[in-house]
This record gives sequence, C-alpha cells and structure tokens, in this order.
Amino acid sequence: MEAFLTQTINIGRGSGNDVVIQNPDISRKHAKITFITEHVMLLEDTDSSFGTTVNGQRVERKIIGFEDIIVLANQEQLNLKDLFSRFVKSEKAEVKEEPVKSRSEDPLDFRADFKKLEKMHEMYVKVTEAMMVNTPRHQAWLRATFSMTPLLGMAFGPFGMAFGVLGSVVGQILSAELINPSEKKLTLEKEFKRTYICPNPACKRFLGFTPFADLVYQKKCSRCKAQWMD
Repeated sequence: MEAFLTQTINIGRGSGNDVVIQNPDISRKHAKITFITEHVMLLEDTDSSFGTTVNGQRVERKIIGFEDIIVLANQEQLNLKDLFSRFVKSEKAEVKEEPVKSRSEDPLDFRADFKKLEKMHEMYVKVTEAMMVNTPRHQAWLRATFSMTPLLGMAFGPFGMAFGVLGSVVGQILSAELINPSEKKLTLEKEFKRTYICPNPACKRFLGFTPFADLVYQKKCSRCKAQWMD
C-alpha cells in the first residue's frame, strides 16, 4: 500500500492555471486546492479580488471536504469530485474490504462489522491527544508510528484492514507540512466522520464522537435498527 500523492490544483483566469475560468470577475490567480487525503482538502484564496466562499462564508484558508460548497467570486461553483477525478493521482491500489459475513441470515445483523469501530475510535482519540504535544521530536515519532499502520492492518487480516486504511490516512495528515496543527486536527476529524459510521450500507449514519463502549450499550442503530450487539 503506497502513499497518496498530495496534489495542488491552481484555479484562475490566467492560462497558466490547472483550471482556467473565463470570467472577468475571477482573478488571474484566484485560488488553489491541495488534497491532503483522498477526501479532505486545503482551500486557499490567493488574494483574489472578489473572494472565495465555503458554504456561503468568505474565507482565505480553510479545510474542506466533498460535502462543502465552494464558490469563486460569488458566481463560479467548483465541482470538487470532478477536480479529484481530473487531477489527483494515487499510487496505491484502492483497498475494497468485503463486509464480514455473519452467520445470521438477518439482513440487519451487523455485529461482526460493528466490532471494527472500536479500533477506529481508539485511534482517533489517541492521535488527537498526541497532536496536542506539538514538538518536532514527538511529531516525527507519530509519523513513523502511523507509517507502519497499514502493514499492521494487513497482517491482522480483514478485521485489521479498516484499522490499517484509517492509519494510512493518519500518516498522510501528520506528514502534511503545509497545514498547521489545528488544521491537521480538522482534517482528522473529517476523516473520522467518514469512517466512524453505522456499518449498515443503507444507513452510514455518523455515530458522533460517542465512545465505542456507549455504542455497545445501545446495541442497535437508532435510525436503521441494525443490530450491533447481542
């Protein structure tokens, strides 16, 4: 599993940009988007005349995801998924983990898949706490630790694969030198919201920041009624 290649996309009216928008209100060098992971980006307005907005709020620099609405000069809305497919490249093969097959024939039985969430929550809590110790030596240790996580996940088979994939993303975030510690925390939070979800594919509800032990106590998803525990 090779590292994701960070990609920066320059946007503006000038012909030298990756994305050229022929609109007089768009500055020659209007904005740029850098993909930190395959799902989270850093948006920067490059001193444009008429600004850049995220969900209606003008920004100069902001961590964003595919769910956000980006508009340049109050006119041109960007299609982030299109930009990803056109410009962003990854050297790693996509890991598609097959759902764990349950012995039960109940279509709402997701007990086996639910167990994976425990490692995801543990990792999020530990990394968030570790990010607060912002010394070069400690950050170097974190990067080294999580660069090995994908291999550890593969070593433990399908059960550990989700842990490995999330760990790989954590490594990408920690290695991103262009974002500051608070932006790294926001990036990690967006990735966590994407993965800490109800295992029922028909639901995929973000489970909040609820500790795994509390979810175990609930036993079922409050929305889709998927079974998590006996």
